[in-house]
Amino acid sequence: MVKVIEFRIPFPSTVDEYRLGQIYMVAKVCSELTDPSDGGGVESIANDVVDIIPEPITRFPTYSPSSCSSNCIYTEKHYHFRSRLPGYVRVLCPKSATYMVEKAWNCFPVARTEISHPSFSKFRIHIETINVLAERGSDGKLIFPDNVLPYTADELKKRKIRVVDIADNKDVDAGAYSAATDPQLVSSKKAGRGPLRENWFNQVPPPAKTPGPSSSTH
Repeated sequence: MVKVIEFRIPFPSTVDEYRLGQIYMVAKVCSELTDPSDGGGVESIANDVVDIIPEPITRFPTYSPSSCSSNCIYTEKHYHFRSRLPGYVRVLCPKSATYMVEKAWNCFPVARTEISHPSFSKFRIHIETINVLAERGSDGKLIFPDNVLPYTADELKKRKIRVVDIADNKDVDAGAYSAATDPQLVSSKKAGRGPLRENWFNQVPPPAKTPGPSSSTH
């Protein structure tokens, strides 16, 4: 069964600022998830500039080689979780069943990510991403471009849309919560942005000095 879920994520930044932040956060999260003492976490397999672009990316209406602000980077990572499993589960599971494979083609502002499990051939997650500059309507509220990924007619029928508010922390697990990274508490004096309150992207007028904003659609 194929499910199509579109996540629309507004950010208080320009598209280029988001690109720089994304590079930093991917490296930071991979480092935080990796524990050399037990072999758990993220193993980098490949990180290469490629000329062959996957078809799902080339069919984006906005895609062209000149539209990409950077070379297309292919990465492959293995996410090892064996050390996170209970002892009795580790006894039963072979090592080949305790890691996930992520393959990604980042041709910013568009990207394609595939997540799979080597022991379950039918399990596969495809994530297609485009980062665009959002617009505001006459009422000041954010307008999300529709079908920018794009979907086929059949996929549009199945599509469910979720708007993700980065300032809404109600669903954040108490053990994972950190005040140091809470958008409702953090601000940047240099950029003149933040803190953000829930539904910040529909504030009228918009928060002071908030550019765009940009929207990341997955």
